[in-house]
Amino acid sequence: MRPRVNVYTGQSMAGRYHMESRFEMSVRELLARQPFCYRAVPQEDMALFCRALTHDSAGDGRPVDSYERLEFLGDAVLELIACEEAYRDGSLAEGPMTVIKQDWVANHRISEKVVAYGLRIDDVMRVGGGHVGPSGSHIVTEGMRADCFEALLAAVYLTRGLEEARRVAREVIGISPQIVQPGDEARSVSERR
Repeated sequence: MRPRVNVYTGQSMAGRYHMESRFEMSVRELLARQPFCYRAVPQEDMALFCRALTHDSAGDGRPVDSYERLEFLGDAVLELIACEEAYRDGSLAEGPMTVIKQDWVANHRISEKVVAYGLRIDDVMRVGGGHVGPSGSHIVTEGMRADCFEALLAAVYLTRGLEEARRVAREVIGISPQIVQPGDEARSVSERR
């Protein structure tokens, strides 16, 4: 078993009681809800999920372990899942498969789907002063929301595997061969919106 590590400092927690921050508690609450339903998440996994929900502005000018590297991996995981689903529709040629995949993985589409699902990433995401409104609410762009979801998907992939990442992506984004309708491949992405 790996030693417990402080999410913020990276220092060993061996022999110390770890008091979770408000942020960590809100991440646990997010993970306990749909589509995740994860309870009793080990501390080393929590570190990944916390990083997935941390924007680089959270350091307010200081370096912070943000979601950028996880987002890089999550983008690839989401593209793989989308490509697999498009490929499974044997009636589609390569060009239409590309159009459909691009529609499924576009930042604005991911952001729309995350909001429509009610995932409430905006409420949990750790951001810096430039992304906090006068009332204390987070100001999150659709690109930040999409990147954060991709980072969460990477954390799911790393901690639970590809099948679980596929399940989460299908549930939230709606990636499924059933949404490819006959004739859709001939229409542009903007016409299908």
